[in-house]
Amino acid sequence: MMLSDFAERLRIIREARCLSQADLAERIGVVRETVTKWENGTAVPRPKRLQEIYQALQMTEREFWEYTLSESGNDDQEEIELVEPNPAPYLNVEVDERHRAIRCPRCGSREHLEDEYARYCGDCGCPVYNLCTVDRDHINRPSARRCGRCGAQTWWHLSEERFAALLDQLALGSTDSSAEE
Repeated sequence: MMLSDFAERLRIIREARCLSQADLAERIGVVRETVTKWENGTAVPRPKRLQEIYQALQMTEREFWEYTLSESGNDDQEEIELVEPNPAPYLNVEVDERHRAIRCPRCGSREHLEDEYARYCGDCGCPVYNLCTVDRDHINRPSARRCGRCGAQTWWHLSEERFAALLDQLALGSTDSSAEE
């Protein structure tokens, strides 16, 4: 492991998850200064800590190292992009200023616009916000692949198969809507 590669990845992925250094430190059980040292490249975590870091970021070691890091052209903030052969079919949804879909991502209906509090399409049950698959109160920006608050997958990032399975669980009233596999 190259120390500088790890440091850069840790910082970018942590920021993409909308976690502060203190948030990540708390999840791992270390002090914030330790995370700062890891991100500055002045220290390297032990192998056991690495596993705790991956777990705190809610990703596997492979996911951590296979993310493609890219620069954002508009505000010099770096973002991570997961390279996939078949991206989720619900990304790139046109949204309003509240990040709510203008048309249902799944069926194209606009019926949900009549109710300013609607979180799901009345026709097909699809979330009209890019909600977290674990906590329905976590609303994410449309392009988010993982929840900015807890790191779980978001609805609009799921494959059609997983999306349909979760909608079925939701319709049946299941309380466990976790999309983590």
